[in-house]
Formats: sequence, C-alpha cells, structure tokens
Amino acid sequence: MNPTAERLLGWPAEELLGKDLHETIHFKRADGTCVRPEECHILEINNSGGVYRTEADVFARKDGTTLPVAFISTPVIEDKRVVGSVTAFQDITDRKRMEAELERRREQEKQIYADAMAAVTGGQFLLCAYENIGDHRRGRVVLSHDVTKPEEIHPVRALLGLYLLERGVSLDRRYEIQIAAAEALGNMVKYAAGGRMEIRADEVLQIEVVDSGPGINFAMLPRSVLMLGFSTKGTLGFGFTIMLEFADHLYLATGPAGTTIILEFQWS
Repeated sequence: MNPTAERLLGWPAEELLGKDLHETIHFKRADGTCVRPEECHILEINNSGGVYRTEADVFARKDGTTLPVAFISTPVIEDKRVVGSVTAFQDITDRKRMEAELERRREQEKQIYADAMAAVTGGQFLLCAYENIGDHRRGRVVLSHDVTKPEEIHPVRALLGLYLLERGVSLDRRYEIQIAAAEALGNMVKYAAGGRMEIRADEVLQIEVVDSGPGINFAMLPRSVLMLGFSTKGTLGFGFTIMLEFADHLYLATGPAGTTIILEFQWS
C-alpha cells in the first residue's frame, strides 16, 4: 500500500500485514450486504489469472465507513503461475456525488414537465415514472399482440375493431379508438423497432403499447405533445396530438429503458 491508499482507507500498511484483505476492506457492498469470498472478483484473479475492472464498488475504511471506488485488479505471474494480484483504485466520491445531483436535477426537470403538461391538458396527459405507471392499469387483458413491422399494424387494428364491434361500440367511436391505437403502434415501430400491445377492458378501455427503444427526449416532449405537426428524430412526432384528440387519458413513462403508453377511452 502506498501512502495515498493508507490515507483513503485509514489503514497504515503495517496494521494490515497478516490480515485477510477481503475480510478487512472488501467484505461489504454499498448497501451494507455481505460480499462472500467466493463472490469476490479480486480473489478470483488468483484462480483465473484474468484482469478485473469496475467503475462502481466500495472498500471499507478502518472506521467502518465505505469508500466508493473504481479499481482494476491484475494478476502477478511468476514462472507461469499466479502468485498474487495488484489492485489500483481511485476514490470516486466526488463523481458519485455529481451523479446523484445530476439525477436529482433530472427528476426535478421531469416533474416540471409533468406538472406543466397535466395543467395544459386539463389532466388528460400524465407523465409517470416507470414504477408508477402500473397504478393506472385497469381491467383484464382481452387482447395482446407483438408488433415489429409496419405491415403488422393493420391486422392488429382490424382485431381491435372486431373486438369493439362485439362490445357494441358505435362506428364513430370505433374509428377514433382505432386511429389512436394505430398512431401509437406506428410510432412504436418507427422509433423503437416495435414492441407489444395489450388491450384491457372494464368500465373503460385501455390500450397499452410498450417498447424497449431509446425513450423520448424530455427537452422535446412538451412540443411533441402540444404542437400539432411537430416532429423530430427521437420523439413520437405529431402522434401525441392525434392520440390526445381521441383518448380520454394518456399515461406515459419514458426513459433509456424504453417507453410505455397507456391510452384510456370511455366506451362512448
């Protein structure tokens, strides 16, 4: 251990001599859970002879607190045998603090967008977090279908129309629901290479479209929702205005992991 490592960990090198290094500084994760020796990538190097690198781990200080670190561990080889390893680590406390602040600002920005669009649309458009959008699902699934190509949209739209006909929905209302659903599916195929649609029914009808695409840029979201004809790569273009024209409510969760849209309709 060099002086910098001693300072960061609070352990003088001579006090670590004879101790199990894993059980002393690498025995727990950031959430406090235990890292068993068989789960330790640093120890594994002694068997595999490989190199291990991580940008997010923690070491334990002498006082019991944890130090966020990025590190690389490489084997020490003598006579073609692994006789140990060397670990070089970096304190990433400031980086983690900056990441947390950036995430806080993103969430704050998202909430501003959500509040503004809900107000402007009279509560018709609701921007949700991934973990909360499920709170808005209603009814049982009556139809589900994967859609990955443009030519698959028309058959799904026809199935939806047949279901609505069987439910006694008027021609005009069937047309409105089908148009909104086709718009959501078309944008899903265009911008996210497809996904899955589910139709649920109880007192209301819901059409949910889920993809694993790149998500919608929040900076573009207000204009793509509220400005007729607005379109740019990476947004759903003018589709929102069409969907909002016919749907009674539109729930949206979007981010790097994909986009989920729930269109909700009264039966008449």
